[in-house]
Amino acid sequence: MNQDFVNSSKDRGRRILFGLRRLLKGKFFRNVMTVASGAAAAQAITVLFSPAIARLYGPEHFGALGVFLSMASILNPMATMGYASALVLPAEDGDARRLMKLSLSIAAVIAAALLAVLAVAREPIAGALQAPLLEPFLLFLPAMVLATGFSQVLSQWCIRKKQFQVKAKVSVIAAFLMNGGKTGAGFFFPFTGTLVMATVIGTALRGILLMRYSDFQWKKTVRSAAKQTRRSLWNTKLAKEYADFPKYFTPRRVIDSTSNNLPLLALTALFGPAEAGFYAMGRRVLQMPAQLVGTAVSDVVYPRMAEAYRRGEHMTKLLFKATLGLLAAGVLPFGAVMFFGPAIFGFVLGEEWFTAGEYARWLSLWAYSRLLLRPTARTLQVLGQQHLQLLFSVLSILLGIGGLAVGGILFDSDILAIALFSVTGAALALLLMAVTLWRCRSHDRGQQKT
Repeated sequence: MNQDFVNSSKDRGRRILFGLRRLLKGKFFRNVMTVASGAAAAQAITVLFSPAIARLYGPEHFGALGVFLSMASILNPMATMGYASALVLPAEDGDARRLMKLSLSIAAVIAAALLAVLAVAREPIAGALQAPLLEPFLLFLPAMVLATGFSQVLSQWCIRKKQFQVKAKVSVIAAFLMNGGKTGAGFFFPFTGTLVMATVIGTALRGILLMRYSDFQWKKTVRSAAKQTRRSLWNTKLAKEYADFPKYFTPRRVIDSTSNNLPLLALTALFGPAEAGFYAMGRRVLQMPAQLVGTAVSDVVYPRMAEAYRRGEHMTKLLFKATLGLLAAGVLPFGAVMFFGPAIFGFVLGEEWFTAGEYARWLSLWAYSRLLLRPTARTLQVLGQQHLQLLFSVLSILLGIGGLAVGGILFDSDILAIALFSVTGAALALLLMAVTLWRCRSHDRGQQKT
């Protein structure tokens, strides 16, 4: 009996090792590691340049840049009205190219409209934001929107063609050029405008490099676009087919961007800038592993899910495996912060950052759930169920406001405010994952009947 148990345990161990070996040797894992290595190298370059950049520019310049980036983060999802993210879905490359032209046309129109508004209203806008240093440079926001739209389009093209090595290569080169530009120019012009212009130019360069190293035939697309009438460019069948992206994807991204900044605004208003600084530091540390692993898996999962959908393959297994992989990848970093956050922050950053560790302990739950949502979000896009994501985002921001209000106003506790914000967000994320899994199974059962 004992021998049978031992043999059975050995068999299970062999199967687990065999499955792990297959996963590590598989194309999916290689693609994830390619994207992740590029992102990791880009982050390392940014970290290496940070001490020099911090010494060249004053805090007021970084503050103005922070406001500029916050505004850009809200406007950027509207750059192509979400059509860039639909590039992976069409079966034919010709349809994807037409979506690219539509996306870039929308970005140009939005940038022009934004420029017209800022030309007459940048002074009151800068005053409302309490960032007078930023006023002359608000006119760079339209350029940032246009550069972002251009970069988004080329990035999604590379994802569609599964050119993950190109994305990794460009991430490294763009990080070096952007940070090198900030450092070099900072010796002669250590001003807010330098930081803003370097950010805009770096974003545009990313798109140019993606175009340069990918297989995208730009001249062919431009010539084709020149032959089209304005009506055929805007009123296409594809624009209607993928109307869920401007209808649901874009407002969801804007809401999510606003939601992510809610605790920062609430803590500043209720408790002061020090607590807001603790939150900013905690979120910054937690975003590094989430962004590194989550973006890599998301970029690789998306074209594979779209391919499975077009071929009528089962998608539930793909979703489950991708989510399970992220669950395993996040256990160590997020688990360590959950249990030892204050001690880790106090030891690494100094005792004055102990409170940031308390915030991070709760924020790790929120960040972990957002990491696990990456495959879910891509699956809902492929299934045409983006209204569920929008509903989730609306509920998330409402519950987030409620949690911050209860903890911060009723109980006058910054820790409780962050805890309620994180717990409600994580609970909603689990609910959305469960609903998406159920929708996937329903789709797979429908495929079996046909």
